[in-house]
Amino acid sequence: MEKSMYSLMLSDSVVKAIDRLAGERGATRSGLVNHILAEYLQMKTPEMHIREIFSLMTEQLGSLAGFLVQSRPSDVTLAIRSPLDYKYRPTIKYSVEMYRAAGEAIGELRVVFRTQHSALLSRLAQFFDLWIGMETYYIHKLIKNASIRYTVEEGRFKRTLMQPVTEEAVTNDLLSRAIGGYVEMFDSILKQYLSDPLADAGAVERRYVACLQSGMIII
Repeated sequence: MEKSMYSLMLSDSVVKAIDRLAGERGATRSGLVNHILAEYLQMKTPEMHIREIFSLMTEQLGSLAGFLVQSRPSDVTLAIRSPLDYKYRPTIKYSVEMYRAAGEAIGELRVVFRTQHSALLSRLAQFFDLWIGMETYYIHKLIKNASIRYTVEEGRFKRTLMQPVTEEAVTNDLLSRAIGGYVEMFDSILKQYLSDPLADAGAVERRYVACLQSGMIII
């Protein structure tokens, strides 16, 4: 949805109320005005679609043990926490950002560990390398232009989320299931790898392939 700049004459009291509500929602003034007008005109903005996807994901992940969906930092970002059964009980922080103008890539997933534990950081680095290698081998060939992008830093992992590989119509419900399912799969395999010192690349690959074979939507 293209956007252009327009000038509007609004009363100061209305602007103050809009700014207050925008601050509560983590939105901009223009973004909130656009949302209010679109809602009044019964139109759907990209932000409305994203809000619906996040609402469905909140229901999906919130019903699973170990996931805590947090208040949204912004209209296009959903934050999720997941405790890890490891020394010092570090927490995994997932952040899903959806692009307002989606193309082949619809958003990105960020995974962050706040830890200085050298053994954990080393194990994480190994897992991220394994994960990228598996996805490159198993799913890149299924995605248009194989354009998944990854960023790996100490205790951090970022991956673009792509248009779903599916024969179903791409709806908000399907997108929420695809993204939520990916986060759930990543979290469960990562936790098994970190909690079991004997878990190796073969164990990770077997679980990953099992998820693919179960009908997981590839994004």
